Amino acid sequence: ITEMTERLEEVARSKDAVRSLDVDVAANELRRIIGFLRSRTGHDFSSYKRATVMRRVIRRMQVCRLDSLTAYAELLQETPEEAKELFSDLLISVTSFFRDARAFEALKHQVIDCIMDVDQADSTEEGVRAWVVGCATGEEAYSLAMLLLEAAHERNLQIPIQIFATDLDEGALATAREGRYPRSIEVNVSAERLARFFVDEGTHFRVRKELRDMVVFAVHSVLKQPPFLRLDLVSCRNLLIYLERSLQQQLYTLFHYGLKSGRFLFLGSAETADTSTELFAPLDREARIYATRPRGVPNLPLLPQYPTPERLTHQRPTGTAAFDGPQVVVAQHAGALERSGPPSALVDAGGTLLNLSPTAGRFIFHSAGPPSTQLASMVRPELRLDLKLALALALDSRRTTLTHSVTVAFDNERRRVSMHVAPVVTSAPSIRQALVSFLDGDVVDDEDGIIGAEELRPEEVPRLHAELKAAQEALVASRSGHDATIQDLRATNEELQSTNEEYRSTAEELETSREELQSINEELHTVNAELKGKLENLSVAHSDLQNLTAVMEIGTLFLDAELRIKMFT
Repeated sequence: ITEMTERLEEVARSKDAVRSLDVDVAANELRRIIGFLRSRTGHDFSSYKRATVMRRVIRRMQVCRLDSLTAYAELLQETPEEAKELFSDLLISVTSFFRDARAFEALKHQVIDCIMDVDQADSTEEGVRAWVVGCATGEEAYSLAMLLLEAAHERNLQIPIQIFATDLDEGALATAREGRYPRSIEVNVSAERLARFFVDEGTHFRVRKELRDMVVFAVHSVLKQPPFLRLDLVSCRNLLIYLERSLQQQLYTLFHYGLKSGRFLFLGSAETADTSTELFAPLDREARIYATRPRGVPNLPLLPQYPTPERLTHQRPTGTAAFDGPQVVVAQHAGALERSGPPSALVDAGGTLLNLSPTAGRFIFHSAGPPSTQLASMVRPELRLDLKLALALALDSRRTTLTHSVTVAFDNERRRVSMHVAPVVTSAPSIRQALVSFLDGDVVDDEDGIIGAEELRPEEVPRLHAELKAAQEALVASRSGHDATIQDLRATNEELQSTNEEYRSTAEELETSREELQSINEELHTVNAELKGKLENLSVAHSDLQNLTAVMEIGTLFLDAELRIKMFT
């Protein structure tokens, strides 16, 4: 009891110490703590709500029996393990199956039924793609998978269903990948679903292979790494509430970019997309379900936190069966990686990056300005020219190319790098993709970087000729593309001029009609003036006649042609 009393007094003192801190001092110390955490973990919490971060820091201070932010900052700097503990606390991995049952019921009827409808060609041809952001231990991802499987079974549909479930907490993802949960889930999962989707292991339930194979769990930072694309549904529940408003807006833009037109965003009960009305329209405000609004072809939005090369691991259980039907980008990339081995990237027919292997980040170079989705613009400058030519051969001529090695300057060294670019065989011949493999070579010494003419070896001449020829071909291709662009611009300009002439002709017709109406209006004014003059004359004559009859003292009758009395004095 004495120890408990002393511990409670320590907790109270630590809270009082934090409350008594000057606001500026507390803010500075918190920035130091966030900086240390970023250097230890690679993740930046500076855009998280200050109150949220402060609460988790105070909790760790109490655990460590410290009564000042300064002392805790020093502990964090000196102890790597404490950084991991604070990082784990900040992630707040709390979830459950079908959390907020009313919202999931609305999701089933208003979203999943729409996605699964047989009239929706998108679903039956490309499959269903969903992204669960901040999946924690996986309950929400599996809940969504159950709803999708049930809807497909009701319609007797055989379509690919893939759910990307991402989080920063590797420990939580390990639990999700294992798919083993305590018997307490019976409270939230019906007996029918338990029997169909789970295996009873006595003290625990384990998800069945059918359900597990639908979900790809991955370590992924939504703040730093590009979003998944061509999605039917994004579920981001109870993550945005911990972020500043400006960061929330950036994530809404990111989600809109990843979603297909007219597809859906599912938020937590305390979150809303009503501040992004240009991007999302409310479908069910109470359930926090929104649909994307149509927009022009957007550029990849600026990532909330500038991306750095990090491992993005997509792990699937062994023995996972491949989906029948159209390609699934990540599954194809995983298969290509198994065959080729080196760091690689998958691109589509337009050269747009679809996926990166975990070790390919060192070959990506982020220049200033808005980030591009074109791989040829994202790789290191020394590789760009060769890559553009090789991609053109792979995508247009279906030819495999091994580029000549070039010297690439990395952070601490210079290495020879070549690229193997090959077309990817897909289930649909109309879908063109290419796999780019980066092949590391020897380290280049500084004195080997420049070769004078007198030092040029005869065996180097063919290689230099080949490189010159490749550069010339690339220049010709660039000029051809430039000419085609000019032709397109000319055609567009002609269309605009034609439209302008039509508008001008319409304006002239309107001007003529206005002048005709003005002329008619003037004629009406003239006729009206004449009628007004005649009425005045009649009024004067009538007045004179009345005066005349009033002063006459002779009895007078006024008769018509049939001798009927019209007037008398």
